[in-house]
Parts: sequence; C-alpha cells; structure tokens
Amino acid sequence: MIIGRIAGKPAELNCLPAKLAAAFAETLKHDLAKEPAARYELTSVPGAFFFIQDGRTKPQSETRPEAHAKMIDIQYLVKGAERFGAAHAQVLNPTEDLMAEKDIAFYPAPKGEFFYDAQVGDYLVFFTEEIHRPMGAVAAPEDIRKVVVKFPAAEL
Repeated sequence: MIIGRIAGKPAELNCLPAKLAAAFAETLKHDLAKEPAARYELTSVPGAFFFIQDGRTKPQSETRPEAHAKMIDIQYLVKGAERFGAAHAQVLNPTEDLMAEKDIAFYPAPKGEFFYDAQVGDYLVFFTEEIHRPMGAVAAPEDIRKVVVKFPAAEL
C-alpha cells in the first residue's frame, strides 16, 4: 500500500514502480475533472485501464472492505474528500466472493484496519490482497469524483 499526493508534485510518480507510474501518468494526461464518468483504456501497459467515477460517500458502517487478486488499484481523488479504510493482507472468509467473475471479494472488518482521509490530489495504491474500504464519508456524505486505475499485478 502506498499513499501519496500528486497535486503540485508530479515528480512523486518517480517513487512508484516504473510501469505503475507510466499507467498513472497516462491517466493524468486526461482532463479528469471534465471528461465523462466512464472506462478508459490505457496504452502504456497491456491490460491496464481506468474508470472515472462520480459517487457519494457514505457512513463507514455502510461501506465494505474489499480486495482483489489480479489487479492493483490506484485510487485518485479529483473532487471532494473520501475516507479509506485499509489493512494488510490477512486470512478472512469473504462475505461475498466475486473473484472469479470480477476480481473482487468483500470481507468483514479486518484486524488492524486504519483510516486515511483523502483530499483532492491524494492517491492510494492498493496491491493485490491488500484490504481496502473506499467511499467512506469524512464528516458527512458528499459527492466526489475519483479515478480508479486498474493495473494487472502480473505486469510488475
């Protein structure tokens, strides 16, 4: 798991693994505040793509911890504030297992979960099997815009 801030510091991308940085840099070339919410393919890394998502945060009790097996997530906040829960990989029985179909499983609250309040310009990298809980409200539910880069772990 990596937490950073790109706003005003594009050189921070150099701290990421090269292919991951290339996919993120390609994403940042888009006008993320204005382009429609949709899926966009990336050409810099085979199998990588990103979503621009508009959503509304919710109370933490209404969010679900999740993890992926094949894809690394880079979650980048474009508008609003979002609370992320996070925990290191651990053995948990999923409450809903969609790994085979959608590369996602949902879990009960993990041990050692901590929270990070992301602001515009913050990004969080969640490697495979790292549990994360997106879409949490920081103070009260609010509308946000975020980008989720999906990067094949096999490319690292």
